[in-house]
Amino acid sequence: MGDVFIQPVSSLSGKHAGGHLSAINMALSAVNLADCAGNTLSVATLAEIYVGAALRVKASLHRRFHFLARFFLCSARQVCLAQSVSIPPAMQWLCHPLGHRFFVDGDWSVRSSPRDTIYSTAGSEGAVDPLAQVTQAFREHLLEKALYCVAQPEQSKPLTEGEGEFSDALEYLQLLNGCSDAAAVTNHTFSISSSMAAVTGTDPVAKWWASIIIVAINWLQGDDEAAQRLYPVVEYMPKSLHDYENMLPKAALYTFKAVRTLFGKQDSTQVSLGQCEKASGYLRDSLSSSPSSNGNVDK
Repeated sequence: MGDVFIQPVSSLSGKHAGGHLSAINMALSAVNLADCAGNTLSVATLAEIYVGAALRVKASLHRRFHFLARFFLCSARQVCLAQSVSIPPAMQWLCHPLGHRFFVDGDWSVRSSPRDTIYSTAGSEGAVDPLAQVTQAFREHLLEKALYCVAQPEQSKPLTEGEGEFSDALEYLQLLNGCSDAAAVTNHTFSISSSMAAVTGTDPVAKWWASIIIVAINWLQGDDEAAQRLYPVVEYMPKSLHDYENMLPKAALYTFKAVRTLFGKQDSTQVSLGQCEKASGYLRDSLSSSPSSNGNVDK
């Protein structure tokens, strides 16, 4: 029975040779067998099977049938809540309204070979765990939403008490950090050897971008103390970004350094201008490089 449970998940990474209909049949069979197994399966494993079925629905069926993915996601959440079991870290974002909507309605795909970008890392588990790839796409989606809020902070609704001008952006970034930090191994022992419910892997690249955006928001809000708490995180740009051909991360880093220098000391104008020149040079190099495939985040 364990092999049957594994198939709906592993087939998403291009390892299923029977085609989409065969894969859908395997996924639904696994759900049926899991339901019949009752208490012999752990709650976390049952939730994993439901999520695997939702992934297969999105990968194999026409858009008009994607409502079934919503059903399986809700089933995964309900089975955890019914038994008062903590939702596995890798699946927690699926229970957030933004994550749920992105999974069901978002335009994402699972690749046979996951890839890192300048905005996020796929992690070592991406090649064997299709959910890790979707989670990576969701992190980049949150970055895009947050950047849009900062670039165009017009308020479409009146602020309620306790809300700030960039409250939506900060909500997106808080959720992004939660997705990037969900690397803690759960206390469950899984009966199927899948990484989906156990570890998602940290994403230092996405966390770095989130931190630099939060610092910019803090500056715009005049909260220098909050910004200073994140200075060490922003100063330590991940090594993978230093080695990246696209110079955009270095442009962002030197822009941060220029503003920090200007705020930090008197008579620092010349130093700040020098850092602005470096940032401008890196930005020109980034714009003149080959077109990026990172989609809307670049825009």
